[in-house]
Amino acid sequence: MHSTLTASPNRIRGSLAEMPLSRLLAHCQRSAVTGRIDLTSGANRGRVVLRAGMVDSAEFGGTSGDDALEEMRQLSGGSYEISQRLPDLDGVLGPAAAFRGELSDVPLVRIMRHCEGNALTCTVVVIREFDRGEVVYRAGEIADVRLNGRTDEDALVEMVRWTDARFLVSAPPLTVTGRPVPRRHPTEPFRLEHLRRLALVPQPGEPQPAEPEPEAEPAPLAELFRRRVGEALRRLAGELGRLAERVEGGSSAAR
Repeated sequence: MHSTLTASPNRIRGSLAEMPLSRLLAHCQRSAVTGRIDLTSGANRGRVVLRAGMVDSAEFGGTSGDDALEEMRQLSGGSYEISQRLPDLDGVLGPAAAFRGELSDVPLVRIMRHCEGNALTCTVVVIREFDRGEVVYRAGEIADVRLNGRTDEDALVEMVRWTDARFLVSAPPLTVTGRPVPRRHPTEPFRLEHLRRLALVPQPGEPQPAEPEPEAEPAPLAELFRRRVGEALRRLAGELGRLAERVEGGSSAAR
Protein backbone atom coordinates (compact mmCIF):
# COMPACT_ATOMS: atom_id res chain seq x y z
CA MET A 1 0.00 0.00 0.00
CA HIS A 2 1.26 3.46 -0.87
CA SER A 3 2.03 5.49 2.25
CA THR A 4 1.13 8.92 0.90
CA LEU A 5 -2.44 10.00 1.58
CA THR A 6 -2.37 13.41 -0.08
CA ALA A 7 0.46 15.32 -1.70
CA SER A 8 1.36 18.64 -3.27
CA PRO A 9 4.75 19.74 -4.65
CA ASN A 10 5.90 20.95 -1.22
CA ARG A 11 3.64 19.16 1.25
CA ILE A 12 3.04 15.44 1.86
CA ARG A 13 0.67 13.79 4.32
CA GLY A 14 0.61 10.13 5.22
CA SER A 15 0.30 7.41 7.84
CA LEU A 16 2.95 6.68 10.45
CA ALA A 17 1.86 3.03 10.39
CA GLU A 18 3.16 2.78 6.82
CA MET A 19 5.99 5.33 7.01
CA PRO A 20 7.41 5.69 10.56
CA LEU A 21 9.42 8.71 11.57
CA SER A 22 12.80 6.97 11.22
CA ARG A 23 12.17 6.33 7.52
CA LEU A 24 10.81 9.85 7.03
CA LEU A 25 13.94 11.36 8.54
CA ALA A 26 16.15 9.18 6.33
CA HIS A 27 14.31 10.34 3.21
CA CYS A 28 14.46 13.98 4.29
CA GLN A 29 18.18 13.71 4.99
CA ARG A 30 18.88 12.26 1.54
CA SER A 31 16.85 15.07 -0.07
CA ALA A 32 18.34 17.76 2.20
CA VAL A 33 14.84 18.98 3.09
CA THR A 34 14.46 22.25 4.96
CA GLY A 35 11.09 22.51 6.69
CA ARG A 36 9.25 20.57 9.33
CA ILE A 37 7.42 17.32 10.08
CA ASP A 38 4.19 17.61 12.09
CA LEU A 39 2.96 14.42 13.79
CA THR A 40 -0.41 13.50 15.29
CA SER A 41 -0.89 10.36 17.37
CA GLY A 42 -4.11 10.26 19.33
CA ALA A 43 -4.24 13.37 21.51
CA ASN A 44 -0.50 13.96 21.18
CA ARG A 45 1.10 16.41 18.78
CA GLY A 46 4.74 16.55 17.76
CA ARG A 47 6.99 18.60 15.51
CA VAL A 48 10.46 18.10 14.03
CA VAL A 49 12.18 21.09 12.42
CA LEU A 50 14.69 20.27 9.69
CA ARG A 51 17.56 22.27 8.25
CA ALA A 52 19.15 20.78 5.12
CA GLY A 53 17.79 17.37 6.13
CA MET A 54 19.22 17.47 9.66
CA VAL A 55 17.10 17.74 12.83
CA ASP A 56 17.25 21.27 14.19
CA SER A 57 14.69 20.86 17.00
CA ALA A 58 12.03 18.40 18.17
CA GLU A 59 8.97 18.66 20.42
CA PHE A 60 6.42 16.02 21.43
CA GLY A 61 3.81 16.45 24.13
CA GLY A 62 5.65 18.02 27.05
CA THR A 63 9.13 16.90 26.02
CA SER A 64 11.70 18.36 23.65
CA GLY A 65 15.09 17.57 22.16
CA ASP A 66 16.44 14.01 21.93
CA ASP A 67 13.84 12.63 24.34
CA ALA A 68 10.98 13.95 22.19
CA LEU A 69 12.63 12.63 19.03
CA GLU A 70 13.01 9.16 20.53
CA GLU A 71 9.35 9.08 21.63
CA MET A 72 8.23 10.01 18.13
CA ARG A 73 10.47 7.35 16.60
CA GLN A 74 8.58 4.72 18.63
CA LEU A 75 5.14 5.75 17.33
CA SER A 76 3.44 3.00 15.34
CA GLY A 77 0.21 4.83 14.57
CA GLY A 78 -0.99 8.30 13.69
CA SER A 79 -0.36 10.65 10.80
CA TYR A 80 2.39 12.94 9.57
CA GLU A 81 2.71 15.99 7.37
CA ILE A 82 6.01 17.08 5.81
CA SER A 83 6.11 20.67 4.61
CA GLN A 84 9.01 22.45 2.99
CA ARG A 85 9.62 25.93 4.39
CA LEU A 86 12.50 28.04 3.18
CA PRO A 87 14.03 30.48 5.68
CA ASP A 88 13.59 34.15 4.98
CA LEU A 89 16.56 36.45 4.48
CA ASP A 90 16.81 36.87 8.27
CA GLY A 91 17.22 33.11 8.70
CA VAL A 92 13.80 32.51 10.28
CA LEU A 93 11.92 29.53 8.84
CA GLY A 94 9.22 31.01 6.61
CA PRO A 95 5.65 29.84 5.93
CA ALA A 96 6.23 28.58 2.37
CA ALA A 97 8.65 26.73 0.11
CA ALA A 98 9.37 29.79 -2.03
CA PHE A 99 9.85 33.52 -1.84
CA ARG A 100 10.21 36.20 -4.48
CA GLY A 101 11.10 39.83 -4.94
CA GLU A 102 13.01 42.41 -6.97
CA LEU A 103 16.78 42.56 -7.35
CA SER A 104 16.51 46.32 -6.94
CA ASP A 105 15.55 45.57 -3.31
CA VAL A 106 17.68 42.47 -2.69
CA PRO A 107 20.89 41.97 -4.74
CA LEU A 108 21.54 38.53 -6.18
CA VAL A 109 24.79 38.27 -4.20
CA ARG A 110 22.84 38.50 -0.93
CA ILE A 111 20.40 35.80 -2.09
CA MET A 112 23.31 33.52 -3.00
CA ARG A 113 24.93 34.03 0.39
CA HIS A 114 21.58 33.25 2.01
CA CYS A 115 21.34 29.94 0.10
CA GLU A 116 24.91 29.01 0.98
CA GLY A 117 24.70 30.04 4.64
CA ASN A 118 21.49 28.05 5.22
CA ALA A 119 22.65 25.04 3.16
CA LEU A 120 19.51 25.28 1.00
CA THR A 121 18.50 22.91 -1.77
CA CYS A 122 16.65 25.19 -4.14
CA THR A 123 16.64 27.00 -7.47
CA VAL A 124 17.10 30.75 -7.77
CA VAL A 125 15.38 32.03 -10.92
CA VAL A 126 16.17 35.55 -12.12
CA ILE A 127 14.19 37.10 -15.00
CA ARG A 128 15.09 40.31 -16.80
CA GLU A 129 13.13 41.20 -19.95
CA PHE A 130 13.77 38.25 -22.30
CA ASP A 131 16.58 36.73 -20.22
CA ARG A 132 16.08 33.97 -17.67
CA GLY A 133 18.90 32.89 -15.39
CA GLU A 134 18.89 29.98 -12.94
CA VAL A 135 21.26 29.07 -10.12
CA VAL A 136 20.64 25.57 -8.75
CA TYR A 137 21.77 24.82 -5.19
CA ARG A 138 22.24 21.45 -3.52
CA ALA A 139 22.74 21.67 0.26
CA GLY A 140 24.19 25.17 -0.11
CA GLU A 141 26.55 24.32 -2.97
CA ILE A 142 26.07 25.57 -6.53
CA ALA A 143 25.19 22.55 -8.68
CA ASP A 144 24.33 24.28 -11.96
CA VAL A 145 24.10 27.72 -13.57
CA ARG A 146 21.89 28.25 -16.63
CA LEU A 147 21.12 31.25 -18.80
CA ASN A 148 18.19 31.00 -21.21
CA GLY A 149 18.13 27.21 -20.86
CA ARG A 150 21.84 26.61 -21.45
CA THR A 151 24.39 25.67 -18.81
CA ASP A 152 26.86 28.56 -18.55
CA GLU A 153 28.79 29.08 -15.33
CA ASP A 154 30.35 32.28 -16.71
CA ALA A 155 26.85 33.79 -17.01
CA LEU A 156 26.79 34.17 -13.22
CA VAL A 157 29.18 37.11 -13.55
CA GLU A 158 26.63 38.84 -15.79
CA MET A 159 23.62 37.92 -13.66
CA VAL A 160 25.01 39.41 -10.43
CA ARG A 161 25.14 42.78 -12.21
CA TRP A 162 21.41 42.73 -12.97
CA THR A 163 19.41 45.21 -10.93
CA ASP A 164 16.26 45.61 -13.04
CA ALA A 165 15.08 42.01 -12.62
CA ARG A 166 12.79 39.93 -10.44
CA PHE A 167 13.73 36.74 -8.62
CA LEU A 168 12.10 33.58 -7.32
CA VAL A 169 13.70 31.18 -4.84
CA SER A 170 11.90 27.82 -4.69
CA ALA A 171 12.54 24.39 -3.22
CA PRO A 172 12.30 21.29 -5.46
CA PRO A 173 9.25 19.01 -5.22
CA LEU A 174 9.10 16.83 -2.15
CA THR A 175 9.63 13.09 -2.45
CA VAL A 176 9.15 10.38 0.14
CA THR A 177 8.79 7.18 -1.89
CA GLY A 178 11.61 7.97 -4.32
CA ARG A 179 9.33 9.49 -6.97
CA PRO A 180 8.98 13.29 -6.93
CA VAL A 181 5.57 14.92 -7.07
CA PRO A 182 5.21 16.27 -10.65
CA ARG A 183 5.00 20.01 -11.06
CA ARG A 184 5.52 22.60 -13.78
CA HIS A 185 7.55 25.69 -13.11
CA PRO A 186 5.18 28.69 -13.03
CA THR A 187 7.13 30.49 -15.75
CA GLU A 188 7.65 27.48 -18.03
CA PRO A 189 5.40 27.49 -21.13
CA PHE A 190 2.93 24.59 -21.24
CA ARG A 191 3.87 22.15 -23.99
CA LEU A 192 1.11 20.79 -26.23
CA GLU A 193 3.14 18.15 -28.10
CA HIS A 194 1.66 15.36 -25.96
CA LEU A 195 -1.92 16.51 -26.63
CA ARG A 196 -1.19 16.81 -30.34
CA ARG A 197 0.14 13.25 -30.36
CA LEU A 198 -2.99 12.03 -28.58
CA ALA A 199 -5.13 13.73 -31.23
CA LEU A 200 -3.22 11.81 -33.93
CA VAL A 201 -3.99 8.39 -32.41
CA PRO A 202 -6.91 6.86 -34.38
CA GLN A 203 -9.93 5.52 -32.53
CA PRO A 204 -11.19 1.98 -33.29
CA GLY A 205 -12.73 1.89 -36.77
CA GLU A 206 -11.16 5.17 -37.87
CA PRO A 207 -8.74 5.25 -40.83
CA GLN A 208 -5.02 5.53 -40.03
CA PRO A 209 -3.94 9.19 -40.41
CA ALA A 210 -1.04 10.19 -42.60
CA GLU A 211 2.36 10.41 -40.98
CA PRO A 212 2.72 13.95 -39.55
CA GLU A 213 5.40 16.21 -40.86
CA PRO A 214 8.35 16.61 -38.46
CA GLU A 215 8.07 19.77 -36.44
CA ALA A 216 10.57 22.46 -37.21
CA GLU A 217 13.04 23.48 -34.56
CA PRO A 218 11.87 26.59 -32.67
CA ALA A 219 13.35 29.77 -34.09
CA PRO A 220 15.71 31.83 -31.94
CA LEU A 221 14.16 34.72 -30.07
CA ALA A 222 15.81 37.37 -32.26
CA GLU A 223 14.55 35.65 -35.42
CA LEU A 224 11.00 35.46 -34.01
CA PHE A 225 11.17 39.14 -33.14
CA ARG A 226 12.27 40.10 -36.66
CA ARG A 227 9.56 37.89 -38.16
CA ARG A 228 6.83 39.46 -36.01
CA VAL A 229 8.03 42.98 -36.84
CA GLY A 230 8.08 42.12 -40.55
CA GLU A 231 4.52 40.80 -40.42
CA ALA A 232 3.35 43.90 -38.58
CA LEU A 233 5.01 46.18 -41.15
CA ARG A 234 3.41 44.27 -44.02
CA ARG A 235 -0.03 44.58 -42.42
CA LEU A 236 0.55 48.27 -41.84
CA ALA A 237 1.60 48.79 -45.47
CA GLY A 238 -1.58 47.02 -46.63
CA GLU A 239 -3.75 49.22 -44.41
CA LEU A 240 -2.05 52.38 -45.68
CA GLY A 241 -2.56 51.26 -49.29
CA ARG A 242 -6.28 50.66 -48.74
CA LEU A 243 -6.60 54.01 -46.97
CA ALA A 244 -4.89 55.77 -49.89
CA GLU A 245 -7.29 54.11 -52.35
CA ARG A 246 -10.31 55.27 -50.34
CA VAL A 247 -8.97 58.84 -50.16
CA GLU A 248 -8.26 58.88 -53.89
CA GLY A 249 -11.70 57.45 -54.65
CA GLY A 250 -13.35 60.11 -52.52
CA SER A 251 -11.45 62.90 -54.27
CA SER A 252 -12.49 61.61 -57.71
CA ALA A 253 -16.13 61.46 -56.67
CA ALA A 254 -15.98 65.01 -55.38
CA ARG A 255 -14.66 66.27 -58.75
